[in-house]
Amino acid sequence: EYNPDLIGFSLDQGNENHANARLNVAISGSIAEDLPGQAWRLVDKINGHEYKDIINVEEDWKLISMWIGGNDLCEVCEGHERNTPENYIGYIQEALDILHKN
Repeated sequence: EYNPDLIGFSLDQGNENHANARLNVAISGSIAEDLPGQAWRLVDKINGHEYKDIINVEEDWKLISMWIGGNDLCEVCEGHERNTPENYIGYIQEALDILHKN
């Protein structure tokens, strides 16, 4: 059973634009390159009108899960520059930096 004080978790199925997604900004089929944009979307949602009076950004604990990598592996064989290990790490680091600083 979940803590009744938790906020932001999805209430049902649907995409990231559905009202039931709440703070779930994950997009099916994403690759590491997409993480910085998703991080900014989460920051915007947390700081937006719906949550600004609920979440104390400076004081409240936050738990963020990132599930990424499977779709990146599928594209490695295509040889795109974005699929290098350095870029993969860079996209993840950029997303983490956005979340940490904002």
